[in-house]
Amino acid sequence: MKKLGIITLVIGLASMTSFAQEDGRIEKTEKKEREKLTPVERAEKRTKHMTKTLSLTEVQVAKVSEINLAHAKEMEKLHVEMKALKEKLKSEKESTRSKVDAVLTADQKLIVEQKKEERKEKKAERRKDCCKE
Repeated sequence: MKKLGIITLVIGLASMTSFAQEDGRIEKTEKKEREKLTPVERAEKRTKHMTKTLSLTEVQVAKVSEINLAHAKEMEKLHVEMKALKEKLKSEKESTRSKVDAVLTADQKLIVEQKKEERKEKKAERRKDCCKE
């Protein structure tokens, strides 16, 4: 009887774990779909969701649709600006690193590379530890 209880417990835990993992996959898929939508499509989708959830009237739907469209367009603009800033940040970091490398000796460059590898390893460890939970 004890064996049957243990087996049931193990199967139950395994099934709960598999359901939890599926949820993460769904979220990633939804995120990819959201990224592919145009601002107009995102605004329409959001308005439909709000209409269904909040039982909006026709007048409210029109106003909310306008608001959502303006918001979606502004967010698209901000995302483009953020992407440009990230690229500028990356090029600035590379420029600074190359200037510093020009000043360092070969031994110092070796130390910098070793430290860089150590940071990569620590980051990988943190990711491993994070995903265990």
